[in-house]
Amino acid sequence: MKRFITYLYEYEQGQKTKNTGFVRVDERNGKVIFQISVRNYIGIQGNGEIYAYVWKNGLLGIELGKLSLLNSQTDMQLEFEANNIRNSGFILEEVVGVGLIFSNNNYMASCWDDAYAEVIGSKKFRMWEEQGSLSEMSVSMQVEEQEAEDVKEDLQIENDLCKDDNLQETVESSESVTYELVAYQKMELNAIKNLPSPNWYLCNNRFLVHGFFNYGYLVLKKTTEADGEKTYLGVPGIYEKPEMVMATLFGFPEFQTLPEEVSEAKMEEIISVPAPRQMELKQGTFGCWFIPIQME
Repeated sequence: MKRFITYLYEYEQGQKTKNTGFVRVDERNGKVIFQISVRNYIGIQGNGEIYAYVWKNGLLGIELGKLSLLNSQTDMQLEFEANNIRNSGFILEEVVGVGLIFSNNNYMASCWDDAYAEVIGSKKFRMWEEQGSLSEMSVSMQVEEQEAEDVKEDLQIENDLCKDDNLQETVESSESVTYELVAYQKMELNAIKNLPSPNWYLCNNRFLVHGFFNYGYLVLKKTTEADGEKTYLGVPGIYEKPEMVMATLFGFPEFQTLPEEVSEAKMEEIISVPAPRQMELKQGTFGCWFIPIQME
């Protein structure tokens, strides 16, 4: 079984600009589901086409289906045989990303193999057709050089961290803190703007946005400690090595499991529970990656 999520980005006038949603890929029982979610694509309405990209003597685009934006957003799922994507003969492991092309030439794409990030954003691709013939199709975009360099740098840091057998020691567990009562509250992504302004930058934190789109909420945690009350913002996730790496890279080094009452709570509902007991965290545990809230 394979399951992962990658971001969608808009390309405008040859540059990679803003996050516009995500693509979830879920493979099980010989099937693969592509879930396409576009959010707040302001000012854009109308129809588009979804392509899966594979590499065969150049970039090849396989049309997966059509989509339509309503009120600047859409959610849709497409299901195919994992070993024969849309009867093309290509398998899921050969897919390196997806692209969404709209009738007014607006374009967004997601790449999960960084070796092909630049070509997906800037070069021509051939369009696969059911009859087996190929037609030329141009996507005249360019990836912003600095963004590409940032991705390369992040990947190098990730590789270095993954080689460190003592990585777990760099990740702190807030469950070792001593306090009596903790208040939790589920919140939407846009509720970050209700926090003190020094925290607003988190709206663009890729790790945070990824976690929110994956689980549908963030967690606000308030504690009463020996040196006063403190507030933390949490991103739901799994305690495992790859996620430790990304959490640390994006500024969320502290992990804590969540009480069952919080997981079952409604959005904005405040749950107060006794402080969690100190415990050894195990790989695969669900919880939140936390960062302290900055006050004015």
